[in-house]
Amino acid sequence: MATENAAIANRRLFLRVIMSRLAPNSLARTITRVADSCNRKLQKSSKRYPRRRAALDGHGPPERETPRSLRERAILRAVIEELARSDYGGLTFEKVAARAGVNKTTVYRHWETKVDLVRTALSSVARSMSAGPTTGTLRGDLLRIGRAMVDFATSFEGQCLMRLRLLQHPEPELAGVAKDLHAKHVAELAALAKAAVARGEVAPDIDLGLLLDMLGGALHIRLVMKNESVDDVLIAKIVDILLHGADTAVDIGVVAGARRA
Repeated sequence: MATENAAIANRRLFLRVIMSRLAPNSLARTITRVADSCNRKLQKSSKRYPRRRAALDGHGPPERETPRSLRERAILRAVIEELARSDYGGLTFEKVAARAGVNKTTVYRHWETKVDLVRTALSSVARSMSAGPTTGTLRGDLLRIGRAMVDFATSFEGQCLMRLRLLQHPEPELAGVAKDLHAKHVAELAALAKAAVARGEVAPDIDLGLLLDMLGGALHIRLVMKNESVDDVLIAKIVDILLHGADTAVDIGVVAGARRA
């Protein structure tokens, strides 16, 4: 971006110098004003669609979306909604295109088959639920996973998908995609458990999956069955009870403050 701005400034200065020497009249001034106007438009355009820049840690600030990325996001969102409304058997490229507000040829151009389209849509949702690398403590990992669970359960995509029971879905193609994504999620959790064991935080035979089921179950009761809101304070309380038990000798508040992730 800095290089582009410098180039624009150099072109502007060059035009002004040439015009002032060769034709210092109204026509030269008009040409200069036109050139300045074009340069300003070019600067605005470069700001509107900046070059994509990946954050070093993979969790940097969100990049500005281009029309193409916005269109793709609308298509993938439409896939999730059509799955919820029509199920896998009733999902078609035409329905997805109509719901996304794009031409069906746009969908066909990027995805050859329905299973490819659905896999991309579900993968985009799975990325938002990814456990990711460890935060450095098991408590920190559980807090982050708990927040991701809440965000998913309260999101449009989560509310659409939770009723489909993807892993047990009767359509083999859809169930296969869900199982592949679930296997990747399990592998991420295994890596977190291994890191926690290496740090000496838990026993080697820890069942992190069960621990997460307990966390998810507590959050599900609050969100779905009781229709109550869940904030970071409540997530921290649940995590601390899971890690330290309900022993009255343990002051959960003190532990949370001493080991805040």
